[in-house]
Amino acid sequence: MKKQLFSFSLLIVYAFCVQAQTEITWGAPYKQGAFSFLSKIVGYDKNGFYAVEDKGAFSSKMMLMKFDKSLNSTEDIDINDRVKSHKIYNNILAFPNQMYVLYTNNDVRKEEKYELFASPLDSKTLSVSPKEKMLYSVEIIKGSVYGYAGYNQLISRDSSKMALLIDMPSKNKKEPNKFVFKVFSDDLTPLWTQEHTFPYQDRFFYLEEAKVSNEGNVYCVGRVNTEIWAEKRNGKPTYSYHIYCVSPNEEAPIEIPVEVKDQFITDIKIEIAPNGDILCGGFYSKLNSFNVEGVFSITIDGATHKVKQQSLKAIPISAVVENFSDAKQERLEKKEAKGKNVELYSYVLDNMVIKADGGFVLVAEQFYVTTYTTYVNKSYQTHYRYHYNDIIVVNVNAKGNIEWAEKIGKTQISTDDNGIMSSYSMMVHGDKLHFIFNDNKKNVDYKGEGRPITMNVMNRATLLVTLDSKGKEKRELLFTRDDSESYAIPKVSRQISTDALIMYFQRGGKKRFAKIKFN
Repeated sequence: MKKQLFSFSLLIVYAFCVQAQTEITWGAPYKQGAFSFLSKIVGYDKNGFYAVEDKGAFSSKMMLMKFDKSLNSTEDIDINDRVKSHKIYNNILAFPNQMYVLYTNNDVRKEEKYELFASPLDSKTLSVSPKEKMLYSVEIIKGSVYGYAGYNQLISRDSSKMALLIDMPSKNKKEPNKFVFKVFSDDLTPLWTQEHTFPYQDRFFYLEEAKVSNEGNVYCVGRVNTEIWAEKRNGKPTYSYHIYCVSPNEEAPIEIPVEVKDQFITDIKIEIAPNGDILCGGFYSKLNSFNVEGVFSITIDGATHKVKQQSLKAIPISAVVENFSDAKQERLEKKEAKGKNVELYSYVLDNMVIKADGGFVLVAEQFYVTTYTTYVNKSYQTHYRYHYNDIIVVNVNAKGNIEWAEKIGKTQISTDDNGIMSSYSMMVHGDKLHFIFNDNKKNVDYKGEGRPITMNVMNRATLLVTLDSKGKEKRELLFTRDDSESYAIPKVSRQISTDALIMYFQRGGKKRFAKIKFN
């Protein structure tokens, strides 16, 4: 599971709003090393926001930085210097009224146990309290690659609960998989703990997605691979997905299979609706586990845990071929008319946005990596080319039907940089979705005809693309490289209110933040 850390989660629900206009506020530039990179924004409060910066490949320093409401850097510390010498910094846990430093014991092998601690962090001085709470302790199993415990942390939407999902160690890969679920209040007081053994071998089962509700119940998605998971038998998937509802009122998790007949599930998300229902959605394919033919939708009653609706709906061919050349569109449409599969490929599902009508919006981006080899100075060098292309947005109603699907065209290709300036930032603003990304300035006037011009250094600009509640797209230039005097890093951004987000910018050792507000 991907680890996520939020001070609190915005209740992302579509509602009516007036036409948006943007206001951009720039923070003062600050300097850090050219090889350091701000990795994430970990929290914010009424006084400002907090971010963690990695000092680079040749340094073990992790800097915690504080920025005021004017986006200016005010404090920074090496987090490892502030925790006890026999502990290792692990993460920041941010609630609206209190932040905590999470750290683990240093010598796991020698102590033969893995321990996770939390200490309060003063948001004004960034000092770490000597008082610590042990969140959990697990004895490791020596001599086994499965002998270490892993964990994921979750915070409820109202920030009143925190959950730890602890993957317990096992002697070998054939042992049943065990998880411990621990739920805490916002002051880290333990509320309940349960241990469950799932009836699958450790190597064939893992939890892929999870949420904790405001009431403290945990909902997660488990993937079960069969013993032939590395093969493809008779063109059918060799894995399945299951939703588990875990609560202190039940002795064992309530299991709900994700049924998509013989389709391949290529990506999956779950969210908790405002009425307590569990919404599950994602992509499926008839061909393989990388393509996308359509969307599946499941609604589970939050009280009875019964399935209220489930559906499979193909994405319209008009959306699949959007942003292709006329010749390619015609060729694919003829193929689809003959009953052959025409599917999207290599799309990664990033966001599931809840709607007020009980439906949801899925947002995914095409991403893949290619390689090539050069021969320089009598040696071969392998280079990695990162492709971040079109974004697809699919609007699904409460009955599981697709209301509309829209592609946002972009072509971002870079080499040996991990795509640092590629991808996008998304913001929910009333009934609109705003997407911010770096692009070729000439694509401001792009109308969806043929492929967009590839982003390059000389013509790089930051664009804003807005989708309204009907899927209608509007493009505009947000700012150029000369305006910001640096490059936007869309991956490092954070929505801080219903109408504003903050975004990180960098150019060498010169860095700054911008606040983008939609009125």
